[in-house]
Amino acid sequence: MNNKTINRQIRKISTSTTLPILVFLIAANVFKYPLLFFSGIAPENSILKDNGFLNLIIYIFMYLIIIPLIALIFQKVKGNKVGIKLSSLYTKPKKSAFWCFKWIIITMGFAYIASIISNIFFMIIEYMTETTLNEASFNFGDSVIGTVVLIIAPVIFAPIFEELLFRGVVLKNSEPMGQWFAIIISGIIFGLWHENYPQFLFAAVLGCFSAFMVIKTRSIIPSMIAHFSINTISTVVQLFFKNYNIDIEEIANMSNYELLNSVNLPFLLFAALIEIILFGLIITAIVFFIIELVKHKGKANLVKSVFNINTSRKIAVFMCSPVTLFTFSLMVLSTIINAIPTT
Repeated sequence: MNNKTINRQIRKISTSTTLPILVFLIAANVFKYPLLFFSGIAPENSILKDNGFLNLIIYIFMYLIIIPLIALIFQKVKGNKVGIKLSSLYTKPKKSAFWCFKWIIITMGFAYIASIISNIFFMIIEYMTETTLNEASFNFGDSVIGTVVLIIAPVIFAPIFEELLFRGVVLKNSEPMGQWFAIIISGIIFGLWHENYPQFLFAAVLGCFSAFMVIKTRSIIPSMIAHFSINTISTVVQLFFKNYNIDIEEIANMSNYELLNSVNLPFLLFAALIEIILFGLIITAIVFFIIELVKHKGKANLVKSVFNINTSRKIAVFMCSPVTLFTFSLMVLSTIINAIPTT
């Protein structure tokens, strides 16, 4: 193939990779903002004033309607042409149960390491600039519906439907660029898709390791388990803090004596347990990862790109697709805007 043909095919792959994400973002916002508008003008006793109910409707629309439609369109337009069946991703993994367990631990551990690194980095940025960046708040309200949404959105909807979108549609679309490329680009897109700076690196690393598991096992089940486990831990912590009405920032500024005298024993025990679990998870992940590196001599044995060109050119051409450029710009801009202090 000549250079012109290669460039055209790469841009086509690029567009098919990021267009589903752009469609999702547009559809979600077109649905969300009118709903928020009607909530603002609704009577005080209206159910539209309940943040839990609003979020339930939004998540149902995004996860139960938009993502399945995107997956269906992918299957009809491209999947059938190239012999890809997304339903096949839900089959038994092609690796042993121990291999899956090991890489689920590695995935979770390195995601938490990324979160720690990200927190330290932005703490330094805030200290150097003397500003406090705005973290995205997830206000589900105090109603029963809000609590239900807090549980089902991250614990049930996200592991099922986000994995379908990113480790299914996005990963499969970009795989002709080479499996390493597909792993990294799908992870970066997954990180930016959250449009929340504290979650970017965490989600990107989670996305990369999850994509690796999908490629190696030819199944989406291990990545769903990792996603479910991480979100479940996060949800349990949020529910616990919510029940005890704990101000995390206030606790961070307390001395040990003040902490012992102001916070009840169940909270201290729970916080200590979570810290021990996460520390053990990270250490185990590092050990497993080193063993894997030594065992395979640092080689992942992934399929190379169908295009025999250097990496820098591959990236440049991939990013030249107007749809891809716009989608990345939109996600980056949203992340920056969401981080700007409101006061």
